[in-house]
Amino acid sequence: MDLKEAIGQLDSLRAHCKTMISGGDEIWRKDAEALDMGMAALASFDKLKNKPVFSDLIKELRRNLTERVS
Repeated sequence: MDLKEAIGQLDSLRAHCKTMISGGDEIWRKDAEALDMGMAALASFDKLKNKPVFSDLIKELRRNLTERVS
């Protein structure tokens, strides 16, 4: 899964959370807000990933994520 696909999945999850808000449960509203913030951060990261100053950081993040998933 690449970054754009991950953002798409998070967006789908956010839509699901928003459908659950109707019951008045505040946790779903907070989940949707957190997903909005996470998607915005990932989108910003995607724009910066090709900047030289971030290249080593990105490599380390990918290694850490790969280790966690494996």
